[in-house]
Amino acid sequence: MIAGSDPSGKSGRTKVSVTRGTDATAVSVNGGRVDAVRVTGSSIVVAVGEGKDTELVEVGATSGKELHRARIKDLAASLDITPTPAGWLVYAENTVTRVNPATGESKQFGLPGTLQDS
Repeated sequence: MIAGSDPSGKSGRTKVSVTRGTDATAVSVNGGRVDAVRVTGSSIVVAVGEGKDTELVEVGATSGKELHRARIKDLAASLDITPTPAGWLVYAENTVTRVNPATGESKQFGLPGTLQDS
C-alpha cells in the first residue's frame, strides 16, 4: 500500500482515490493530508487531516467507491487508526477518539499523558 496527498493542496471536499496495480495498491487524497491508512478485508480506511479537523473516509478496496465518512472536529492530526467492533479508534497525542464511520458518531477520551505508541 502506498498513500499520499496531492501536493497542490486543492481545497474542497476531500476525495480519496484507489488505484490497484499488480505489485501495490495506491491511495491518493485530494483536499487534505494523509495521516493514517488501514486495510480491513474489503475496505480501506484513511484518516485525512483537514486544517483543524480530521476526516475518516472508508472506500471499497477494489472499487475505490466511498462507503462511509465521518468528521472529527478539532482533531488536527491523527497518529494512527485501529479497527474495533465498536468502530475505529483514532489516536492523537493526548486523546483517543472512537468513531463509527457508518453513523458519524464519535466519542473522545482523554489520555493521562502523551501517547507513546499505538
